[in-house]
Amino acid sequence: MRKTICFTFLAMLFALVAPKLVCAQSSGSVHGTVKDPQGNFVPGAKVALRNTATNTKQDTVTNDDGRFVFGYVNAAAYELIVQKDGFS
Repeated sequence: MRKTICFTFLAMLFALVAPKLVCAQSSGSVHGTVKDPQGNFVPGAKVALRNTATNTKQDTVTNDDGRFVFGYVNAAAYELIVQKDGFS
């Protein structure tokens, strides 16, 4: 399950960041929604965005609708990690 969520968010992250890189912008934002395999929102999930080059990390928690936002993100390669008790 965790691999599915990570892959989904990595694909979303690329889709969100790639257009920004083409437009020569040096920063942007990352946002998304965490859902379980049945399509239900996952509130209270811990979401971490890690810069793979510098190993710096930003953390947030999903809201009641499973949404999260990282408002200011420099252009780089990132790993998105989602964790929630009861999911593996």
